[in-house]
Amino acid sequence: MMTMNRKNQRMMALKCVLLMLAVTPEIINGFSIHTTVTSTITTNNKPIRSATTTTTALHAKTPVGPIARAKKAMDPNDYNRVVERKMKMEKLTREQAEEEYNAFLENPGFYYSLDKKESYYKSLGYKDMLEGIVGEAEKEGKGDEVRERIENFRRESKIKAYGVLVFFVASFWYARTVYLSDPDNFLPGL
Repeated sequence: MMTMNRKNQRMMALKCVLLMLAVTPEIINGFSIHTTVTSTITTNNKPIRSATTTTTALHAKTPVGPIARAKKAMDPNDYNRVVERKMKMEKLTREQAEEEYNAFLENPGFYYSLDKKESYYKSLGYKDMLEGIVGEAEKEGKGDEVRERIENFRRESKIKAYGVLVFFVASFWYARTVYLSDPDNFLPGL
């Protein structure tokens, strides 16, 4: 009995170590420490030249997902080429360009473009993307037409969503009634 207990303890300790090894890189990647050093050159107690002041801060970084991490590891030249092009075209820092490219890799193009449109219309002063689309259409004189299309889209989406919910609720209700009618023969063989 004592051997089994020690074996379980060793197994539990091994699992804990493996978990720590798996999680530690994610925790480290989630934060970065930025430091700058102050140095002053003096002659006869008079400062001649000095560098920036010392600051240390802990900043949370945007986590890098598995697709972006794989792209960076498998094809670093292409990854760096795209990031550098993004830096030049949009005048971003390397960190900002990497965050944008990683967001693009993690989200399909459709969702990425929706995020970009949302931020574009918010930068124009609109509350959200739909309000921005209607506002811009009103400038062209097509506001009523665009509102009607958006309303039709919302109505169709609600009908589809409710249809899916009703289907799943009915399926579970049917499975429950079948189970309650004969619990011993419900899904035999599983």
